[in-house]
Amino acid sequence: MPAEAHRLQRRVGLRDRVFFAALACAAAIGAGVGAIASTHGSRAHAAQGCVTRDAAGITGGGTWRYCGALAVAFCRVHAAEQRSLAAKCARLRKEA
Repeated sequence: MPAEAHRLQRRVGLRDRVFFAALACAAAIGAGVGAIASTHGSRAHAAQGCVTRDAAGITGGGTWRYCGALAVAFCRVHAAEQRSLAAKCARLRKEA
């Protein structure tokens, strides 16, 4: 029997299960920390008078952030395109 086939017939031991459990816990904790960090960053931008826009492009999508006077100018031109963008621009007007 070749070595590769023999390796696939071995049962998963306790050490392997503990490793996979630790790996799954680390991934879950990392996802939670990432989610908290991303929402904290978006709140910080909103507090500074910033507007973000997610849009698709020819070679993929992108996120654009406009702050201050650029955000006001951007809202004048593009606020009517999307409801979510209009809500962000309305919030920006309330802060000003």
